[in-house]
Amino acid sequence: VSTQSTWEAVVSTQSTWEAVVSTQSTWEAVVSTQSTWEAVVSTQSTWEAVVSTQSTWGMINFANPFDRHLEAKIRLERAEEHRSVFQLFLKKTTQQLPPMSMLQVPFLFCPQEMTRYEATMTIDAAGAEGNLHWDFPIRAIAVMPCKQKLELRCPARATLQKELAITPPDVSFRAGGGSAFSHRLVVTSEEHEELIRKALTLDLRNPELSAPDEPLRFGVNFEPLRPVRAAAQLIITQEEGARWVYEMVIEAVEPAVDDVITIEAHIHRTASVCFRLNDQSDGGAAFEAFFTPDSPFEFSIHPAQGTLAPAGQEGTQFVVSFTPHEYGKLLIGKLIIQTADMQWTYRVRGTHPSYKPPRVAANIDNQLRRDTVSLRQQTRQKQRRTNHIRKNMKNARFGKKI
Repeated sequence: VSTQSTWEAVVSTQSTWEAVVSTQSTWEAVVSTQSTWEAVVSTQSTWEAVVSTQSTWGMINFANPFDRHLEAKIRLERAEEHRSVFQLFLKKTTQQLPPMSMLQVPFLFCPQEMTRYEATMTIDAAGAEGNLHWDFPIRAIAVMPCKQKLELRCPARATLQKELAITPPDVSFRAGGGSAFSHRLVVTSEEHEELIRKALTLDLRNPELSAPDEPLRFGVNFEPLRPVRAAAQLIITQEEGARWVYEMVIEAVEPAVDDVITIEAHIHRTASVCFRLNDQSDGGAAFEAFFTPDSPFEFSIHPAQGTLAPAGQEGTQFVVSFTPHEYGKLLIGKLIIQTADMQWTYRVRGTHPSYKPPRVAANIDNQLRRDTVSLRQQTRQKQRRTNHIRKNMKNARFGKKI
């Protein structure tokens, strides 16, 4: 139960003396009279209750402003059809209040339909000075948390445009007519509230409904400039006072990288690449630059924070450095530069210069000279080769001794 209170005092009589009547709330009344007088003090309170089968209780704090005992008679006035909606939660409706004491008057509120209810708690007291009368008008609003979950999701620096249709349950209409609706978006996290307010627009296209099954149609325009995930509540309010609360998740996921930076460096030596960047606005913006925790520690960025130059001017210079400490595989890091409204993402690749082995001519001569080769060939041709097998076969045929 949440309470919003506005206090006021209404007193009107002829005056021959004045006394200041105060309570422990935030109001005070100036009472003036001659003999028999009546002081009418009114307050206004608003309770919000969740529609359910269980009752919700509220509390009225009443202070005895006098330095004497006060006998207070408490009544709860409401329409006859709302007698079961509001009920006093007191065993005795007549209470004895010591001087300058506080009385808490609880009451039950159990809404039966989605609408606004009104009642008045009255406290009467009599004393030697006259009759006292206090009025506490109560306005109670039925609030329904809805089960339907709403999600808006798109990549950062992209645009999501769609229509969102929502049909509030248990809508009550006035006899012979429709009803008007309004809405507001409450972002749970204060850290992301300003970013969501700039990126998201919800436009209620049909603020008036004429049938219970007719949906409310919202035009959604979501243009996030940096990744974000936030929880929010879409609160729909009917003209009669009822409210519907929808839980919403708003998320802008990581976009594609803006660029790929490749740096070559020898072991134990530092190589750097420079580039410039401007803010999208004309006034510049504070920034922070860093590598994600999963990036290799061989990478570094300078400056890590500062003010980004506005659009149209020479951009702020960033220096990305790479210092390898050992040979190995290609190193890849993720560099992020972000302001309150914008984010840039870079993939940084660190590598070593490619190795080319030297080419040296052979100094061993393993070839014969041409004249030597020619002489050997001529000698082979002059030599007569004897086929001993054929010679033996010929001698055996003619009876010659071998």
